[in-house]
Amino acid sequence: MNNKKLVLPKKETIDLTENATYVVSDGKLEKLPMPRTGYGEHVVEWLGGHMHKSVNTEVKKAVRNE
Repeated sequence: MNNKKLVLPKKETIDLTENATYVVSDGKLEKLPMPRTGYGEHVVEWLGGHMHKSVNTEVKKAVRNE
């Protein structure tokens, strides 16, 4: 019988010069994509203590000619 324990890394390295949104779930670091327009939001839904899904919305700002 194998009594070895699964050891997950406890640290990850991220680039602090880059604007980004990260989620840590189940021992994994996940980078959420930035909206292409630069405007939007990330909503993360949790289920039973684990990330269930992320919803990423993107907003396109209207350009007014004055």
